[in-house]
Amino acid sequence: MSEKIKIATSLSPDWYYLVDASQEQVDTLKTIPGVRLRKDQLQIHKSLTIINPQDYEIVYDNQAIWYAQYKPPTDKAIEVYETIARPYQREAADLISKRSGMVLADEVGIGKTNSAILATELTGLRPVLVMGTLLSSQVWCSEKGDPKKFYDIQPIHLQGRKNLDPEIFNQPNDGWWYCHYDILEAWLPWIFTKLRPRVAIFDEVHKTSYKAKRGKAALAIARFKEMQLRIVISATPVRNKRIDMWMPLDLAQPDCVGERHSFGLYFCSATPNQYGGVDYNGESHNEELKARLKELFIRRTKADVMAYLPKIIRQGNEIELNEASTEQYTKYKAAEKDIRAFLSKFEGKPLAPGINGE
Repeated sequence: MSEKIKIATSLSPDWYYLVDASQEQVDTLKTIPGVRLRKDQLQIHKSLTIINPQDYEIVYDNQAIWYAQYKPPTDKAIEVYETIARPYQREAADLISKRSGMVLADEVGIGKTNSAILATELTGLRPVLVMGTLLSSQVWCSEKGDPKKFYDIQPIHLQGRKNLDPEIFNQPNDGWWYCHYDILEAWLPWIFTKLRPRVAIFDEVHKTSYKAKRGKAALAIARFKEMQLRIVISATPVRNKRIDMWMPLDLAQPDCVGERHSFGLYFCSATPNQYGGVDYNGESHNEELKARLKELFIRRTKADVMAYLPKIIRQGNEIELNEASTEQYTKYKAAEKDIRAFLSKFEGKPLAPGINGE
């Protein structure tokens, strides 16, 4: 950098203010991996000076116009970024890591989880709280899941609604935690006072509802004052109507599209119904919504990234069934009996061209 950037001390021991930075200096900072900038904010994390301490001059002033935060990406994240991640995953990670929140809505099977983890690791932020369903916990918390497989990260799985164990925070961990939506409300006091997450990942968000306790708890976490990055994951964020889009967008950047009713009135052509309520069944201001989604929403289909996907590999696994596995064995034999009975009706007759029922 040609001119030193002035940074001022802060009341907090971990933060500086960024003072009178020029647009050129801001643009230069944006090119550094791991730096996240937001306009009209005031603080800059002191670890930013890790980049090049000689580029900064400490002054005693608080007239700041930009704030930046930097924590270096982990070595493992850099390795995944350079050698494992596919181009479209790197693209998503770069976009997400530079923002305060985005919806990642890629089609099933093209690696949303890995993109989300990579984006988080590029920021270096901790702690990370992942929320999802029982099924998605197998992806996040198992030995074969993406966190462990690619990043050697093992999230701690929060469990139970009552008798929460306060010692869980003292367990050896990688700064990653996982909580099922159904018990999220019970864990909120601990999350807000003890864990204090900086990153929230909302997986399978279409399984939540703004009316349900699980949905309200998720919305509360998105609004946690110390939250710095929110990643919303769902291949089907809009299940039926456009109004379904409100919750994923609000989780990604709270209040970015207003309250739900305001969103429905403006973008869903809301109309009164015969029961005294409101129906959000329409669509309106399409071009404006499309422009907003460019900053909030990432969606790629398999057709979009087909050139980067590996060939489909089908592999059969033989499972030996015997009387020792009584339940499975009984079910299998019953199914086998039904199939044989069905096929016996076609004995000697063709089931399809070239296939006989023998």
